[in-house]
Amino acid sequence: KIKTGFNFIVRDGTVPPPDETWQLQADIAYNDTAATGEAYILLSDQNASLTNPIIVIEGYDPDSTNNWPELYENMNQENMIQDLLALGYDAVTLNFSDGATFVQRNAYLVEKLIDTVNAVTGKSFENAVIGASMGGLVGRYALLDMENRGIDHNARLFISFDSPQKGADAPLGLQYFGAFFAPYVDGGDSLLAASDTPASKQMIVYHYTDPPSTTGDPHPWFPALQNELAAMGNYPQNLRKVAIINGSGTAQDQGYNAGDQIIQFDLDGGFLFHYKGNVWAVPDGNSQMIFDGIYYALGGADDDEQVTVGGTKPYDNAPGGFSPTMRELADGDTVFNAIQALHDNHCFIPTVSSLALDTDDLFYNVDADPNILDLTPFDAIYYPDTNEQHITITPATKQWFIDEITGTVPVELISFAAKLRDENILLYWRTATETNNRGFQVERKKEKGESIWESVGFVEGAGNSVTTREYSFTDYSVDLTQKYYYRLKQIDFDGTYYYSPVVEFSGTLPEKFALYQNYPNPFSKSSGGNPATKIKFDLPQKEFVSLKVYDILGRQVALLVNDKREAGSYELIFNANDLPSGIYIYSIRAGEFIQSKKMILLK
Repeated sequence: KIKTGFNFIVRDGTVPPPDETWQLQADIAYNDTAATGEAYILLSDQNASLTNPIIVIEGYDPDSTNNWPELYENMNQENMIQDLLALGYDAVTLNFSDGATFVQRNAYLVEKLIDTVNAVTGKSFENAVIGASMGGLVGRYALLDMENRGIDHNARLFISFDSPQKGADAPLGLQYFGAFFAPYVDGGDSLLAASDTPASKQMIVYHYTDPPSTTGDPHPWFPALQNELAAMGNYPQNLRKVAIINGSGTAQDQGYNAGDQIIQFDLDGGFLFHYKGNVWAVPDGNSQMIFDGIYYALGGADDDEQVTVGGTKPYDNAPGGFSPTMRELADGDTVFNAIQALHDNHCFIPTVSSLALDTDDLFYNVDADPNILDLTPFDAIYYPDTNEQHITITPATKQWFIDEITGTVPVELISFAAKLRDENILLYWRTATETNNRGFQVERKKEKGESIWESVGFVEGAGNSVTTREYSFTDYSVDLTQKYYYRLKQIDFDGTYYYSPVVEFSGTLPEKFALYQNYPNPFSKSSGGNPATKIKFDLPQKEFVSLKVYDILGRQVALLVNDKREAGSYELIFNANDLPSGIYIYSIRAGEFIQSKKMILLK
């Protein structure tokens, strides 16, 4: 049978039985039907009953073939679930009875599960919610709806794992392939069926039409869902939002160009039969054929169809978590034994979709943007350099999950700043604790001239430390007429790495003193795992600078700067990991210049 790559990756392994299985039905019906499903509970050996839950929402499952064994193996890649159990967490995995119905319908079942978990645990611990693939879209809707209706979801963390927040790609030419051969070939309707479910119509960016359209357009249910989410507020607010994806963050394509042929199938038996189904990737704006089909059998059917579209974006070859649909189509061809996959994979979840980036550029270079978090609703994002198969958990991916769920990182960065010293740029930073820290690779990007980050040096770390450590690095190869961005790539001894927030240095001297509003504000946890915000100030002349943070009662809680500074613009990272939520005042004194501003910390 021909299948698409919409499902989880399945690996063989030992699957423990769940400790409990809950039968669930949503309290709210959608279009007069309430969703049903099962929740599988796997307890940590440290817990006699459900105590510290991680809720995992399954993804798109049109055949309802992903049950407990498959769901467990998918999320236990790299032994991730077992490692989390060993840390004292309990796994709660939701399996939809209909894994391809409306997003809203299954979202109400997620709400039922969260309510049930909270009732069982008594909210002894806050929930971590993971939505894999479509599950990230369903989970987003559920958490947002609960907040809008004033229901406490008791969730501290939401991880969207390679989820189609702005849509998924099923190659339009392959959809027309399925529609064309469906009446004639046993199993030929599977590509078509996968595109015709309610959830597919809500997620696929270009959906086939009958008769074929000359443009690539979604099904009307796609913009309807996006508009509904926007009207609700788009994303939940009362928790930390994280995106972990499989798509390239460095704008790498799928190994071919827009408009390239991806399927070759032309079996010509003269007057006896002729079967053809050639498929091309959608073009980049121009008009081009994407499907050319013939089905002729002597004394039987005689049909042909050509589909040409224009004005499309190059979704099929764009950066993103990929699906090997063309390879599966060719390998599953037991009818003709003649279908060839000219390219194995296509983009399934575009990087710009899984990160919900505010851009129309499918090839946006995420890694080259020092202010990338300004373009996404997520508080932290994690991405690989190269495209990976959709819902693959690598060693790096696993570490990202564990760090976010446990709320710990190997190095706790207190501050990171840049300043001018003797016509050079001095970077300096402090850490509170370090674990397994090999050191810091200092990376730089210019405002002009360079499109990617470059390494300009390396500073050895302390390995393991529970005391404050101070580090510095001087960048001598600078042009002070340009603006520079710097970040630290903290590298563990095992090769795992994490990026610091980005600091900016401008060689242009400011004309007046200034203290800017911190960003973000309010602020919570940064991509480094700790609550952090950026504070900027300008000095038109050399002065002794004092920058302090006070709580609402006027008590000093942090001293950020207390030294003489050259004229220039300064930006530093303030880490509030040890402070409670609340309103704080940061105040600068530079000579006779005094100014204060308010900031809000959320945890």
